Amino acid sequence: MCKKRSQQYNPAGYNTMQNYPPQSGYGTKPQVSGARKFGAYLKAAVKLTFKYFFAKLLICMLMGVAAALVFRIMKVPAPALWAVLLAVGNFIPVFGQWISGAVILLGVLIFAPDKVLLVLVVMLLLQVADEFILSPLIVGKSLSFSPLLIIGITLLAGLFISGWGVIFAVPIAACIKLAFDVFYLKKDIDAAVNGE
Repeated sequence: MCKKRSQQYNPAGYNTMQNYPPQSGYGTKPQVSGARKFGAYLKAAVKLTFKYFFAKLLICMLMGVAAALVFRIMKVPAPALWAVLLAVGNFIPVFGQWISGAVILLGVLIFAPDKVLLVLVVMLLLQVADEFILSPLIVGKSLSFSPLLIIGITLLAGLFISGWGVIFAVPIAACIKLAFDVFYLKKDIDAAVNGE
């Protein structure tokens, strides 16, 4: 009357004791629920945003140190003050650089009018180095983006968003790329954050 265990009907198609499906933790990766995956994505997006702002802060500090050294070599009065203004202005996109540059040039014009042209040239060279060398390399490495992609995102954001939106364009692009990698390409979140 009673069938043997190996011959009993099993809708999963497993008809012997040896053919049980693998348990989670035994060779297969457990499935993550949608809510947990989204929560992990949000954590990773916040981490990417912090990495971006840390990279920007590092760039501003490098710009400030470079400006202080060059202004000191040029014997510009109060080089540390002008370097701090340049670094703070560098953190604020688009307008910050122009405003801090105008304040620096006005101050140098008052205290050392013979050095204004040299200070202007130094500031322009530092800005070019920042926009096309430091930012793409440091921010690109911290977010696992190509330096050319960073330049492109910044230029497009400057054209279409302008102002404060420029500072958020790169981290928003990084979060969009992370969402694409995690939810569409089904990459592991840690691998997607590290650019693997």
